[in-house]
Amino acid sequence: MEYVARRDDRIQSSIFLHVGIEVLDFSGVMFAPDISNKAGVELHAMGTARDMIDFEVAYTQTDWRDPIVKQRLDQCRKCEILVPDFIPLELIRNLPDG
Repeated sequence: MEYVARRDDRIQSSIFLHVGIEVLDFSGVMFAPDISNKAGVELHAMGTARDMIDFEVAYTQTDWRDPIVKQRLDQCRKCEILVPDFIPLELIRNLPDG
């Protein structure tokens, strides 16, 4: 969505919020292994989804020049964590000033 909005000049710049991993333990949080509103994508409760998340690529330094790692990264970027309520501000690591 962000890519298309930038391409269409509906937005000029983006800020991606870095949310603490603790959000995965919130009640009702779900995981989508691809873009969540894409046809056929199933949502998973976090209890079963933890084995589906590529934590290594998401949270550690990896060699993105390696084609296999790059493919994992590209897939990881499509995954979504769906939070049914709100995220406390203290879990957002890079809130912009103002």
